[in-house]
Amino acid sequence: MKAKSLVVLLLAALFMMNFSGCIGVNGNFKRVRDNILVNIDGRADRVVEFALGPSGMMFASLITSFAADEEYVDDLMRQVTKIQVGVYERKDFSEPNYMMLKDLSDEMNDQGWNYLVRSYDHGNLAAVFTQSDDLDNIHSLFIVVLERDEMVMVELKGNLDRMIEIAVRENGLKFDIAGNY
Repeated sequence: MKAKSLVVLLLAALFMMNFSGCIGVNGNFKRVRDNILVNIDGRADRVVEFALGPSGMMFASLITSFAADEEYVDDLMRQVTKIQVGVYERKDFSEPNYMMLKDLSDEMNDQGWNYLVRSYDHGNLAAVFTQSDDLDNIHSLFIVVLERDEMVMVELKGNLDRMIEIAVRENGLKFDIAGNY
């Protein structure tokens, strides 16, 4: 009986996501993607590109609550109201350059985004942009990573200040980055 309820819940969630327009990425995401792809002089094949809105995030949070070992992961998921993800495989490309990073920063700034981090190292480019309201509460995060063979873009919307608070509360400042713990 429990399995039947889970299947019905899964089908209902998929139905809601498909008919509420939650799957396709928005125009801003496409504009940033297209601007980058035009500037790298090559071909890029879409590996995956999707968006989840509030109903999709609710479903993801529900699944996470059953699967996650750590209880706080569900709290983190509930802070996100929308996520957009794009992964693209690059072929026959030119290396990105620092000017491309500057152009991307200028374009994002024109759309109300401020860079938090920008990095260019040996043909690899990474940037993190944020949007805040008048009270300096971060409500949107846009990440672009461009490497030799792929490009990854992620946009998060939600109560990101609360998400950061939960992550720091649960992990302190001990983030396992390159074994630096």
